[in-house]
Amino acid sequence: MANNNARRGFAALALYALASCGPAPAEGDQDQPVMNTTAQPSAAALDARPSFPIDEVDARDLIDSLGAPWREPVADDTRADSFSGGYVRQMAFKGRSVGIYTLANAKVWNLQVRSGYGEQCGSGDDIAPHIARIYQAVRPGQSLDATQLATLQRGLTIEAGERLDLEGVRIKTFGTCIKLLDVRVGSDAE
Repeated sequence: MANNNARRGFAALALYALASCGPAPAEGDQDQPVMNTTAQPSAAALDARPSFPIDEVDARDLIDSLGAPWREPVADDTRADSFSGGYVRQMAFKGRSVGIYTLANAKVWNLQVRSGYGEQCGSGDDIAPHIARIYQAVRPGQSLDATQLATLQRGLTIEAGERLDLEGVRIKTFGTCIKLLDVRVGSDAE
């Protein structure tokens, strides 16, 4: 009985896969050029992508300013980021980690600060006091009001987290085992 069910399931899957195939190209379509779907955007297009007014060095200085636990990484790895054309720098500290995402021009477009590492759960208290300073670093001259700050701090205590979409920036906080502050360029960034 189970064998028949497996065969029926396989047959249904095969029919579904075949049904999703489009018709064969018409004779005239064979002369159409093939699009290169792996082409990367030009350097000018990558430089034009929205970013924060800080570069990787500024972001690293910002992380250093958060205090002693954030100053000396136990691991520091930078790798190419095919999504942005730039780089991702991942730094691990004792019980904490940071991700700095940059474009090819070294400008930061995403900054992630985490408390907790591996199997060790983190504490929202490692991140909450720094939310306002991190926001001010990526949006100079701007500040979070008390309600916005309280919302993001609350997000560090609940699994569903909280999200704020502000001018040029989207901020999310999550309160899972690994506490996360995710600050990235918003869709209306300048």
